Amino acid sequence: MESSDGFIKLSRKFFSNKMWTASRAFSECEAWLDLIQSARFEASETTSRVGIHDITWRRGQYPAATSFLAKRWGWSDQNVKTFLKKLKREEMITTDSTQGVNVITLCNYDEYNTSENSANQSSNQTANQLKDLEISHLQELLTSLLTNTLTDEAKSQPVSNQNNKKDKNNIKKISTIVDMKESSPDGAAAADINPNLSENSKTWREDFEVYKANLDSAYHSLLSDESFAASRLKFYKNLDVRLSLEKAYADYWSTEAGWKKKKASRSKDLNWTKTFINALDIKSNRVYVSAGVYVPTTESQIKFTSYLQEHAPMMLNMPIQPNDEEIDDLRKLSETTLRSIVKEISNNRYLTNGRNSVYQTIMEQLKKYQND
Repeated sequence: MESSDGFIKLSRKFFSNKMWTASRAFSECEAWLDLIQSARFEASETTSRVGIHDITWRRGQYPAATSFLAKRWGWSDQNVKTFLKKLKREEMITTDSTQGVNVITLCNYDEYNTSENSANQSSNQTANQLKDLEISHLQELLTSLLTNTLTDEAKSQPVSNQNNKKDKNNIKKISTIVDMKESSPDGAAAADINPNLSENSKTWREDFEVYKANLDSAYHSLLSDESFAASRLKFYKNLDVRLSLEKAYADYWSTEAGWKKKKASRSKDLNWTKTFINALDIKSNRVYVSAGVYVPTTESQIKFTSYLQEHAPMMLNMPIQPNDEEIDDLRKLSETTLRSIVKEISNNRYLTNGRNSVYQTIMEQLKKYQND
């Protein structure tokens, strides 16, 4: 019977291979593996804009809406919900939607994806023991060499011979290096004591994971950059900037093909802003919002849209949504008053279907509210 202990080493490059990225409906096993590889590996928390929400998650967690997973796995929304419920029943995951987006936490994440520090702890301990043995043995050899050399030189040369003094100095230098090694915090080698002797860290040209980390950081930064989105909307009306960026990222730049393309260029540094601007100029990358769908562009509009989604979703069907100045004016109302008015409007089909302006409709209802 095969043991379930230990690990197999699976490179993340596997998930950009055409066998994995091929269009298909995932099995439950593939969906579970996808959750494991998508969960955050780093121990530190991170915060990024997901849709209209700023989401914070940590190691072993993955923010993902049901609709997103359905599209990713080739499933229906209901199949995704059923699968996640099954994982929760078996205590494999927990979910939390208090931040506005479903955050999936993988239980016992370390059992599937242990950190490098814990995996190497045992091997490092053995290596340190070997270092101690090497230092002790080297000191014995130097002591023996020093004794034999001084004895031989004393017999064969005059005491005043300058070469004898040089040999003593050379042996003293070697002994000093060993002493430095022994007294360093962790028995560091000469390359650790002298940083100039250590190997250079890998660059994005040499390592796909370094390239991918650089890309991910820039990609998530652009997703939350409202000025970038606004600048692109000037040229492409009704463009869904976030989805277009995601398409360029997922279909090409996060794959090894994108990495090879970057390596073929002469650029020393990666300019991802320019890269994604060029990507949005490519027609096949552009995703447009359906006609008549309102797309908030500023922070105030995004927050107010989120407010209406929660308290008065029918008002989002009205053709004229408030601008920043109108939103600032509405914020002067008390929370109780505003919520009462928008709920009343949202529940009245005559108002949501017969009126154009959200702001004007709210102000009209406010006058009636004050008169009553």
